[in-house]
Amino acid sequence: MRVDLHTHSIYSKDAAQTPTEMIKLAKKRGLNGIAITDHNTAKGGLEGRKLDKNFVIPGIEVSSSEGHILGLGVTATIPRGLSPEETVEKIRDEGGIAVAAHPYALFRSGVGDAVKRVNFDAIEVLNTHWLSRNSKALKVCRELGKPASAGSDAHLPEELGRAFVEADVSSLNSLLENLRKGKVRIVGQLPSLWVELKSLAKKRVIKLRNRIHGL
Repeated sequence: MRVDLHTHSIYSKDAAQTPTEMIKLAKKRGLNGIAITDHNTAKGGLEGRKLDKNFVIPGIEVSSSEGHILGLGVTATIPRGLSPEETVEKIRDEGGIAVAAHPYALFRSGVGDAVKRVNFDAIEVLNTHWLSRNSKALKVCRELGKPASAGSDAHLPEELGRAFVEADVSSLNSLLENLRKGKVRIVGQLPSLWVELKSLAKKRVIKLRNRIHGL
């Protein structure tokens, strides 16, 4: 199975794709599943799960006091602003997997060296946005002996599926269990700088438009 473990729908204020569109496009691109991990809400993942429970992992990207943390398999909204330790604990209380999202990214609220202090279930070592500093994340992940994760961090349709994890399993639950055990393969690559700059501009327009309309 090939599953993109970090994506965003319209329930994130800087994204432009509905869960329905994401599922259709991900299947077209040869993925076997996606985790919808919107900023500080599980709404997108819940909607996607209702549309196709065998294709969508519900989730959330929580803004902890020190940076962003993914909760995979989470259907409840985790409060923002908690410490990383508290955030991880609440994700686990919901039966989820806590992943340090782009921990060393520049200007994108990674948890940084908190990955060395907090007992994350996995560390995202491939995030297909420039300035994610994936090499630093991979180095620290290996030093700590932690499972590695990957995702496109897609906010736009063209970004979906640029990175994913791969495992020889037949269900999303089995894939998540393999992730816990560090038994997934990391696949993907960064886009060109020009493509990334165009995407960044689009996302800024979306965020500004939503702010103007009070969304």
